[in-house]
Amino acid sequence: MTAIARKFDIDRASPDAMARRIEELEYVLDTLLPPEGYELRLRDAFGLTPQQAIVVACLANGRNWSFEALIGAVTRWNQHIENKQIAVLVCHARKKLPSCIEIINLYGFGYRMSAEGLAHVRAMIGWQP
Repeated sequence: MTAIARKFDIDRASPDAMARRIEELEYVLDTLLPPEGYELRLRDAFGLTPQQAIVVACLANGRNWSFEALIGAVTRWNQHIENKQIAVLVCHARKKLPSCIEIINLYGFGYRMSAEGLAHVRAMIGWQP
């Protein structure tokens, strides 16, 4: 189980355990989320909305993304949106992306980007993960 998906009982946790959990989550966010500024490059390159650009930038890191992780990335953990709203963002982003950039649905889990799509997006925005 990844650090982001692990359950954490905040009511029973000691201050040290809470501090370690915060460090774990910050590490996960730093390694999963794309570097600052890449969303703007995607918006300019493909005409995406800010939220669509965040989703595509996340998928461009080559990992499988759960709905929950994408929700956290899009909202920066500040609000709650439903899985269906992520599906709508992906649907609209797919229409704006060239056919060589394929976003693959992982049934019941989330999304990932095809290898060819990864190479194309990274080349377009100059991302070297």
